[in-house]
Amino acid sequence: KRVSSSLFSWIALVTLLTCTAEFFSPEERSSFGAPFSPILYLLSNMYYGLKTNSLTYLAINAVGCSLILYRVFMLLGVEINLPRKPLIDVATFVQMLLAVALGFGLLYWLDEWGVVLIAVSVSLLLLLCFVHFFERAVILESTARTIRLCAANFGQVMGLHFILLMMTFSFLLILSAPLLYMNTTMLEWNFAETDLWSRNIIRFIEIFLKLFALNLVIPVFATSLAFLYFSLREVS
Repeated sequence: KRVSSSLFSWIALVTLLTCTAEFFSPEERSSFGAPFSPILYLLSNMYYGLKTNSLTYLAINAVGCSLILYRVFMLLGVEINLPRKPLIDVATFVQMLLAVALGFGLLYWLDEWGVVLIAVSVSLLLLLCFVHFFERAVILESTARTIRLCAANFGQVMGLHFILLMMTFSFLLILSAPLLYMNTTMLEWNFAETDLWSRNIIRFIEIFLKLFALNLVIPVFATSLAFLYFSLREVS
């Protein structure tokens, strides 16, 4: 609660930066392809910020997500009185960025199968990021450490993973369908179709709200898995 306003402001700032980068990008985010159609179409619109159809969006997504994760871990460390870390540890952040970029790379290179892999393993990826942040080991050592921790109680990891997926799914479903779509559509009706400025403003607002909704979910995942790390460390 004490750091919520600080975190909220940071997420808004990162969202604004990534939204601006996307707005001026010559490419647009595209929906996932056909084979798994209905379910993937729904998820690709709810999890709009995860669409990674080009290297440009891979970079935008990875940097934005990494900035939020790093800030969440820093604030969490302050809250639970972890040993004080440098404000910005470049080596730690860069390796975390590479790990996150690998996740978005799966979405870029594997398309629908990448979505399946991320849906199953996103919690493991975020747990890896926290292990790397907390233990300050190189990414390969952190990966081995994460595997050992998960092996100690894999059921607990997957149980939390699916609880978080269902919770965030409900949040984004409620937000994206009636609130975001209906309100921005009604706003668009108030302007002429030929008014380019208004259309661009509405597009910017839509992008910002979609990215902001997803970015608000990241701290929930990150914090839950950070606390899971300490639980797993006790039993491993």
